[in-house]
Amino acid sequence: MSRDSQASEQDVHTDFTAKLIDVYPSSVDYPESYTLNLTDGILRVKFRDS
Repeated sequence: MSRDSQASEQDVHTDFTAKLIDVYPSSVDYPESYTLNLTDGILRVKFRDS
């Protein structure tokens, strides 16, 4: 799985975040469904050109 993003920002301090979550449907054990965090990440682009 991959995620591609493009952004144009005037500010020099910008952070991008992403989270991948697997959502299980409701069942006897989890009547309100269940979400499992598979991965997450933060990309700081403050110093990308320095």
